[in-house]
Amino acid sequence: MSLLLNQLEKQYTNALRSLGRSNQQSGICFSEFQQTSTSHYNTLYPSITLAGT
Repeated sequence: MSLLLNQLEKQYTNALRSLGRSNQQSGICFSEFQQTSTSHYNTLYPSITLAGT
């Protein structure tokens, strides 16, 4: 599960960079994305604790 999230993080960050956003902005955006994804995964799999949460 954490490996999958690492791949998603890389893809998401690369996508933001390709849009020309700064690292600081992408960091903030990814933080919001990560919180949304984490709550989504916790809804689907409440017994799984995701790394970094």
